[in-house]
Amino acid sequence: MLLLLLPFLLLASSSASSAAVVGSPLVIAWHTPSHAGAAARLRSSCASARLECAVTAVAAAEVARAGSYQAFKVRFARSQLLARRRAVVYVDADIEARSWPALLANATAGGGADYAFFDWRGGTLTMPPVVATGVFFLNYTVCGRRLAAAWEAAMAFGTNRRAADDQVVSLLLQAARGDGAIARRLGGCRCEWLPPEYLAITGHPAFVQSYTLGRIVFEHTGMPSGAPVESPLLPDDTSLAAALAELDGPAASAGRPDRSQELR
Repeated sequence: MLLLLLPFLLLASSSASSAAVVGSPLVIAWHTPSHAGAAARLRSSCASARLECAVTAVAAAEVARAGSYQAFKVRFARSQLLARRRAVVYVDADIEARSWPALLANATAGGGADYAFFDWRGGTLTMPPVVATGVFFLNYTVCGRRLAAAWEAAMAFGTNRRAADDQVVSLLLQAARGDGAIARRLGGCRCEWLPPEYLAITGHPAFVQSYTLGRIVFEHTGMPSGAPVESPLLPDDTSLAAALAELDGPAASAGRPDRSQELR
């Protein structure tokens, strides 16, 4: 399914990149017809921030086949990472770019994070992460591809297609600190935590009350949508291994030199 999806997603995307700064990370997003207006505003904001931005129009039926928009979102992000063979910054289509994302540009240039998320708890090691996925970064490294594959596999486990994708990846990031199959796959990878300016949810009262913001990079001016009905489940080692075996292939390991030895 993934291989069939890749050319469609590349052909269907439109880019606001004519004035993009050289070395800018690729911003990716998708939208159904009902969100075409938001997607147009995102494209315009990317052009104003001089960001390369690929926004893909997707039929509602395609999203439905994935089981939910949460499951499709994760599949889309991974498919773009593999198809474009470069680091990507995923943003929801109703988010707008406000300024140059220097932290992510540095990571894209090499030597930075394998993936990066905003954690409501500030990335502390004393508590499990509670991430938001309106904006996140996936580097085209072995570890970046491993996290993307594990996340897509976890979204297909049990009832997770109807669970929140941010809650599922929070479980994965916490499990990476342990000693199970996920930790063996991700334990040496470099996860960084985005400052609140990289996902400024200015329409959310709790966010506004919790943070004093500097220069905003990506902004969500509305209220986040309601949470899905299912609680997230962490796949057991056997189920995760089986799901990853279906997802892993030449595209998942191609590209840049394998850094897994130095990360173990």
